[in-house]
Amino acid sequence: MRKHAKDKRPSPKPVIKAELAEGHKNVRIIFVVVLLALGITLIAFSAARLLGREDGYTKIEVDDSIFSDLFVLNYDIGASGATASTEYRKVRDVYSGALDKYCKLFSADTSYDSVANICYLNSHPGERTVIDSELYSALLRMEKEGKALHYLGIVLEMYDVVFSCDGDAYAKESDPMKNAEMGALLKEACRFASDRDAVSLEFFSDSSVVLNVSDEYRKFAEDFGFVRFIDLGIFENAFVLDAIAEKLSREGMCFGAVSSYDGYTRNLDTRTDMAYSFSFYAKANDTVYPVCDVSYTGSVTACHLKSYPTSGLDTFDFYLYSNGESVHRLIDASSGKSVSVKPELLILSKEEDAVSLALRGYNTLVAEQFSADELDGVFAAWLEGYEIKSTDSDDVRLSLPFNDGEISFTIE
Repeated sequence: MRKHAKDKRPSPKPVIKAELAEGHKNVRIIFVVVLLALGITLIAFSAARLLGREDGYTKIEVDDSIFSDLFVLNYDIGASGATASTEYRKVRDVYSGALDKYCKLFSADTSYDSVANICYLNSHPGERTVIDSELYSALLRMEKEGKALHYLGIVLEMYDVVFSCDGDAYAKESDPMKNAEMGALLKEACRFASDRDAVSLEFFSDSSVVLNVSDEYRKFAEDFGFVRFIDLGIFENAFVLDAIAEKLSREGMCFGAVSSYDGYTRNLDTRTDMAYSFSFYAKANDTVYPVCDVSYTGSVTACHLKSYPTSGLDTFDFYLYSNGESVHRLIDASSGKSVSVKPELLILSKEEDAVSLALRGYNTLVAEQFSADELDGVFAAWLEGYEIKSTDSDDVRLSLPFNDGEISFTIE
C-alpha cells in the first residue's frame, strides 16, 4: 500500500530497570494487585463492548490494522437475523482479514513477509513468480486494457516527490511541468513505460508472471534511484475495494457498504426496498460544495474521481499550489502530464465493479476535451459552472441542489 497507510506499531522504548527495596515488599504487592485489577477491568470493558452490540448500521472497527484509515465498512448488523454480537464479530474478522490481505497484495512500494505483491515483482525483475489469483487477474486485466497504465510506476514515483513537498518553491523544483530538467527525465520515463521491449509482463497458466525489464531501463532506474516499474496508480484502491467486496459477498455478508478514502464505494445490499443517499461534493470557483444529494436503492458501485485534495489523506495524492493549481495522479500515459478536463466526475453502476468505473472515469477525464462517450450505460454527474449535469438513469436520482442564498446550483 502507498505510504499513507498509517503505521500503529509502537516504536521501541528504552528499558529502565528499577529495583524495589526489601522494605517495600507491600508496595510491590499492591502494585501487582492494581495491575491485575486494571487488566481485568480492560478485559471486561472489551467484552461489554462486543456483547453490547445493537442492531443497525455501524462502522466495523479494525483499529489494530495499519490500513484502517484507508477503507471503511459500514454494516447493517442484525439484518441477517443473527444476534448483533455474533454477526459483528464474524463480519469484523472477515473484513479485517480481507483488508490486510488485499492492501498488502496490491502494494507497489511496500514489501511484506511472505507476500508476493507488486513491490516484490518490482524488486525481482526477470524472476518467474507465482502470485495470488486476484493479483494475477488484476495485472492481466490492466494488460488487456492496452493503455499501459500499470507501467507508469516510475512516472508516479516522480509525482510522489511533488506531492510530498512542503511549499511551492520545493514543489516547483520537483514538478516536471515546471522544471525543465525534471521534464526531460519524465519524458524519458514515459518512453520506457510505453516500450514493451523495455518493460513488460509475461503471464503463465500456473498464475506465475515475469516482469521483464531491459538492461537500459534498469540502469536508468538505478541511476536516478527509482524502484517501481509497475504500479496500479489510481486503480490500486479500486482493485482492493473490489476484492474486499467479493470476499464479503462470498461469505454471505451482503448488508454493508465498503468505501475507500479516495472515492470508491461498493454497497453490497441487495434489498430492493432499502433507499440510500449521499452528498455529491464538487468544486466551483475554487470552493468545494455539497452540490446535491444522490439517491438510489439496493446495491451499487460508485467512483468519485477528482483532481484536487479535500481531506488529510489526500496529502499523499495531490499538491495544491498557492495559486490554486493542482497536481494529481490522473496521469496521461503518453505525455506523463497530470491532466483532468473536469475537476471531478461521479459515476455509479449496478452492474460494474469499481475498476470498470475507474477506467471509464480515467478515459473521460484524461482527454483533450470532455465527452460523455465513455459513460454510456452508467450514471454519471459533473458540473458545468453551477449547473449539475448527468446522464440518464432509472436507478439514480439527483435532488436538493445546494443553495445558501448567495451560491445556488441547479440540476439539469
